[in-house]
Amino acid sequence: MEGPVWRNRCLDRSRPRSGLDSCSRGRGDTSNADSTVSGLGGPELSLAVATPAALTLTHAAPATSTSLVTVTSTSPSWTLSISDDDASGSGTPGYMDNVDCVTHALLGGSLSNALEWSNNGGSTYNALSSTPATVKAGSLIDTQTVTYRQSLGASEAVGAGDCYELTTTYTVTG
Repeated sequence: MEGPVWRNRCLDRSRPRSGLDSCSRGRGDTSNADSTVSGLGGPELSLAVATPAALTLTHAAPATSTSLVTVTSTSPSWTLSISDDDASGSGTPGYMDNVDCVTHALLGGSLSNALEWSNNGGSTYNALSSTPATVKAGSLIDTQTVTYRQSLGASEAVGAGDCYELTTTYTVTG
């Protein structure tokens, strides 16, 4: 005794097919259908600063520290800039202000030399100011190491445990 005979519709060329037909091959077989998945790159522009720079201020040598800045963009080009918009309200953009080490409240007074910065370990340092300065122009994803340098004036009275700070502002446009 023979079992049932199954007809394979997928191989039946005499029957017209449409794009919506499914194939059934019979008991125990499988059928397949395709689906296309597509993606479109959306607009993205983001900026991340990995670590804050911490300086140990002494008269012996200028203090240096670095921050790693990452730009992620789907734009064909972007520009990264740096400035000090005087977020503390001290009236001395580019200069580190004397602050309370716990509350960060202004105590009055700023260092006599502006904080300087350099990109990717370069030997040329630029004084930080309220005017945005270009750090780098690039495209897509890129990282930039920014080095800060702070010199103390010869007669500047900075005591052990005194705290000075300023907030740098990175801006990316593109």
